[in-house]
Amino acid sequence: MQSSGNRQYHLQSEICEEGDLELVYIRIIGKYGEKEPYETAWNSLIHFLENNHAFSNDTRLIGISFDDPNVTQSKQCRFYACASVQKKIVPRGAFGTIQLQRGKYAVYTLKGSYSGLQQLYNNISINFPYSLRHGMAFEEYLNSPRDTKEENLLTKIFIPIK
Repeated sequence: MQSSGNRQYHLQSEICEEGDLELVYIRIIGKYGEKEPYETAWNSLIHFLENNHAFSNDTRLIGISFDDPNVTQSKQCRFYACASVQKKIVPRGAFGTIQLQRGKYAVYTLKGSYSGLQQLYNNISINFPYSLRHGMAFEEYLNSPRDTKEENLLTKIFIPIK
């Protein structure tokens, strides 16, 4: 386990198989992790799911980052705040749908502030022992900053592998 400030992460990964994941998303464009746009987007997504009777105990909160802030200007970084759904949702307004394909993933865990995600991604990319497969990497947020101290937040990073 490595530590940086109030964050701890494992460069050792678990390997897991994931099934198809149907997701509803809202897009954020701007600096990753900026407080106000992210809070607004996540709150809007949860409200949308509740209004569509699509939020349950089985709902997984997922983040998909499309850009590397080491090469893309931070104000142009694209992020989808997503939630898994068990029923068909018709996209409308700011909300779309996307499917993550089933497959094998290397899974890394971050304990602590979301601000540690970029450092963890950087370390993974330097020390990645697997062959990548076509697919999207994603993050799963296992608890919420609303009811969890920052140092106890748990985030899993899923990277598609062969």
